[in-house]
Amino acid sequence: MKDKINQLIIFLLLLTVIGLGSGCNRNQNQSGEDHEDLSISQVHTSKSINQSVANQAKKKVITEEDISDVKAVNTVKELFPV
Repeated sequence: MKDKINQLIIFLLLLTVIGLGSGCNRNQNQSGEDHEDLSISQVHTSKSINQSVANQAKKKVITEEDISDVKAVNTVKELFPV
């Protein structure tokens, strides 16, 4: 009976070590960001769009103490924080 309990304990320890080890086995050659799934499309317009809305939003957000840099752009209908 003690042999079966010892075997079960060893099995569970090995299973735990293998599980923890496989969870940490991510590709170490990447620089921290995964760029494979990005879908990039070029956006072009022949007329310029007034960016005053984006500039006003940046001025309001940068006043926050925890914010060190702000980037934003806008279209005719939407504002995009970058």
